[in-house]
Amino acid sequence: MTKYHRLLSLAFSAVILASATYGFGNSESFIASNPPPSHLTAADPVTLRSVWAKNFNLETLWKTATGKGVNIAVCDSGFYLGDSDLDENIDWARVLDVIKRNQVVDDSKFAYQGTASLSIISAVQNGMGMAGIAYHSKLIPLQHFHYDSELDGEVTLPKAGAKCIYQAIKNMDVSIVLLQSSTYRGSAEADELIRSAILDATKAGLIVVLPAGDASKNLVTEKIFETKSIFVGATLNNGRQALFSNYGDRVNVGAYGENVEANFGQGRWGSLIGTAAAAAQVTGLVALFKEVNPCLRPDDVLSLFKLTNQVDDSNRRVGGLVNPVKALELAKNMPCQKSKLESELLYRTQLLKKMNL
Repeated sequence: MTKYHRLLSLAFSAVILASATYGFGNSESFIASNPPPSHLTAADPVTLRSVWAKNFNLETLWKTATGKGVNIAVCDSGFYLGDSDLDENIDWARVLDVIKRNQVVDDSKFAYQGTASLSIISAVQNGMGMAGIAYHSKLIPLQHFHYDSELDGEVTLPKAGAKCIYQAIKNMDVSIVLLQSSTYRGSAEADELIRSAILDATKAGLIVVLPAGDASKNLVTEKIFETKSIFVGATLNNGRQALFSNYGDRVNVGAYGENVEANFGQGRWGSLIGTAAAAAQVTGLVALFKEVNPCLRPDDVLSLFKLTNQVDDSNRRVGGLVNPVKALELAKNMPCQKSKLESELLYRTQLLKKMNL
């Protein structure tokens, strides 16, 4: 593990302790003292109290879509599974560690981040804990890296990320991939190996979402390449740019990256901070898009954000804050380009044969 990741681990551990102090895990007592207003569609207490969830207008979104019928692959550095707030929406048969090729995905110090991402996207609406943005979608957790030399061996982070992307492509009913990976240099796409895998995925019709990264850097290298992935920057809860977020013209959309309450697994609740939290939110929203319009392709989703984001014309663009309600409404009416869908399906089929996946 690098010094950078050790510092991150300490920072996030502090967040977990602070979260426990404020009682994020005490669902029953919170409901008892804070009964939900009658107009709310969910009694999941963390969702009711979360600033990001309120800003996302989840109640309004859920009147239109909940992610039903949408399958999402989440590539992250581990997951704590076996939680009543997540279990129902996990595709257990396809859970995989892409390096070890087994289903043990909780052997990383950063497994809480993967768990938090899953919960933001698709935690079950059950009156406990939280409800994810697309709480009827199905999740395929794929562990790509361990940050442990004994477990990772000679596999580098870029190689692990690429493996994870191709594993997602292999699952023919997966339409969205969240790649939770970035480096001190910038985003994951700064690496040619990952960039090539993402380009294959988008050519195959998959919508690929990834965090812009948290190094406060202008993503100059990534601007050169047109992979059609969705780069997500981070804002504060008031909608202003988060200074830690990477930025630049390549960042397509901004979402909330400040104190995003989520399920950290193993009975813990905490606040996820950074573009990883923002990317999970955008992934959940894209699942709602795909429910109302299964024809949507990578180009379409990029257009949706470009047309509906709040304007960000500063010299530190983090993508323009997402407007979930406006974007979902527009998604319903985007035309279906069947010929392009057929071409993408053919590319996907041929790619799998070529790579013997």
